[in-house]
Amino acid sequence: MKLRLSVLAALLSLFVVVAPCFALSSGGQRTVEMLVRGGPESQRDAAQSIYNNIERNPEVLDVVAEVLLQTYQRPGYIQTDATAGLCKVLGGSSSPRYRSVLREVADKASERKVRKYA
Repeated sequence: MKLRLSVLAALLSLFVVVAPCFALSSGGQRTVEMLVRGGPESQRDAAQSIYNNIERNPEVLDVVAEVLLQTYQRPGYIQTDATAGLCKVLGGSSSPRYRSVLREVADKASERKVRKYA
């Protein structure tokens, strides 16, 4: 598990460094950094920002999916809000690409709020 987390952290860090090559807007780059480097509060704020701005950038949504898969079983009130927000973002994207991610979270999450939004 620790190896998986360290590999994911390395890949996400690489993505943040290479993100300008994907022509992300400055807002998209900031959002990715908040998701990858921030704690639950930053993740929650990023999810709200993405949802309210109706972000459709696939690179940002891919990062949301990866962060969601890594954090959906973490305990805590703020983490639950952040995770539910990430589920709401992926569900609101209407992309079939994230259906399996949301299905896994809905089946395995311990928090009812997370399962509801997944």
